[in-house]
Amino acid sequence: MALLGRIQLTGGTPRDQCIDLSHCKYIGPAAAAIPMSNSLAAEHAGYKYSVIFPASGKSESFACFAGLLRHFGVADLPPANHPRNVTVPLTTVQHPTWGAEDPVINLARRLATLNEDDELYPRNSLLELIQNVDDHSRSPFGAIYCARFLNKVNTIRVALVDRGVGIASTPRSVHPQVRDAEHALELVVRGGITRRSGRHNAGVGICNLRNQVTRQLHGEIVVVTEDGVAYGDRGGNLRTCPLGTRFGGTGVFFTVPVAR
Repeated sequence: MALLGRIQLTGGTPRDQCIDLSHCKYIGPAAAAIPMSNSLAAEHAGYKYSVIFPASGKSESFACFAGLLRHFGVADLPPANHPRNVTVPLTTVQHPTWGAEDPVINLARRLATLNEDDELYPRNSLLELIQNVDDHSRSPFGAIYCARFLNKVNTIRVALVDRGVGIASTPRSVHPQVRDAEHALELVVRGGITRRSGRHNAGVGICNLRNQVTRQLHGEIVVVTEDGVAYGDRGGNLRTCPLGTRFGGTGVFFTVPVAR
């Protein structure tokens, strides 16, 4: 959470600024998706946003494979078949593509043997998250997502970020008992409230994703919005607390182990 506080903007529309990541020892999907989303939101609002990147090392390498360097005009994106490429590069998505190939699932397929449930439920939950962004967030660019495989610990890390109105705004409009962002997160992630918005959106995408990631895949998940954060551990337990800063929009970050 300290890293999120350093590289994301405090509230509202981004203003001209430069973020220094040159000393970061690790840049993963979350630390790539957040500045990318800041840049797109700044561009939409007519402001400038720049990043100073590490000159070498693993952080620079991931920023390159993730397409972050390409977005800021620093370096080209390596080819997808590069032997060191274990990354789903940063991708902007405005609408879910039901029935289409999922790059995150394809990455997992390359590294593990997946059964039908391993593929079906996470894919549908991710698509419903994107549907939520499309239906409710009012994000100026939709959502940004990316993923990375970590070889040493055999895990895949995934990040999905939008710069919309935040999770709490929609529940507040139909559930007056929602006190604040932290309370909204607890209810949404536990599945205590829902707002169905169409044939494909059952209103339980984050709840389903949390159950899949933590209880069935023994992974971890973090959801941040406004000034609240929710964390689901590998045992299926959920904790919520104040974020300590303000996150404009919603970020969903999760890690799942991969059996090779």
